[in-house]
Parts: sequence; structure tokens; C-alpha cells
Amino acid sequence: MVKRCLISCMFLLVINKVSSEMAVAVEGGNVTLPCVYSGNVPQSEEMDVFWRYNDRNVYSIFKGKVSATGQDPEYKGRTESYPEAYGQGNFSIKLSNVKASDKGEYKCILTFAVNITSIQLKVTAPQPTAPQPTPKPRNKGVGSRSAKILLIFTALLGYNQVLL
Repeated sequence: MVKRCLISCMFLLVINKVSSEMAVAVEGGNVTLPCVYSGNVPQSEEMDVFWRYNDRNVYSIFKGKVSATGQDPEYKGRTESYPEAYGQGNFSIKLSNVKASDKGEYKCILTFAVNITSIQLKVTAPQPTAPQPTPKPRNKGVGSRSAKILLIFTALLGYNQVLL
């Protein structure tokens, strides 16, 4: 634990660049958390990228390949990246089925560039949809008029039976 902390502290001391971004998601929807590097991208065997939320492992790319080793169970099956875009420096991830508890600061750590991108994720509640008005049946007036006429004829016939 102490060794891990020392390594993290040393890493933070030599960070080349820290940038900050904002992303907004609707609860239950999807959101892309951006992480784009504009410098020279190394060969895939030198390409390590780590996505973190607090101390949780959200997503990892080791030697240019996605790795689920050590991924926090909260993010299993809800994260994906765009491997075809790694060569252009795009290490963004898509987070699916966003939860209110997903809000907060995410970090994209590019070890090959000693670069950290910080993304503040804001999660909003889904907007309620307005109730759709119930369509009124067509020919409502005709139906009720027919019923009234039938009722009148029935009453007249019954009245005539009493008179005869």
C-alpha cells in the first residue's frame, strides 16, 4: 500500500499536463467521457491508459488493448472505448446506463505522455413525458343518437302494445 502511494505521488510530481472538461448525462442514458491526446501517440505496446473514478478502476487499456482485469464491478458491462481511434489519440470511453451515483470527477491517465484529463460528470434526472391525451372515438355522436332512437322506438312499441 505504501509503495503504491509513493509511486502515485511520484507520478503526480512529474505530470506533464492536466486538463479539465465537463460532461452531462441523463440518468439511464449514455455519455461519452472525452480523453483526446494531441501529441505523438506511441506504438500500441507502449500505450497504457487508465480511467479512474476516485480510487475505482473504471477502464484500462494495457499495451493498446482493453483489459477488464481489476475493473470495478460497478462499471463491468457499462463501459466501452473506441480502439480504432487509439492511433489518433482518442481514448474516450462511453458509459452506458448512467446512474445518479456516477456523478463526479473521472480521470483519464495517459502514462505514456504523463498526462491527466479530468472530466466532471453531471447527471440529471430524466424529464417526465407529458401524458398523451386519450383520443376521443370518432362518430361518438352517431352512436349515442342511434341508441336514443332505438330507445324511443322500443318505448313506442311498448306503448302501442299497452294500447292494443
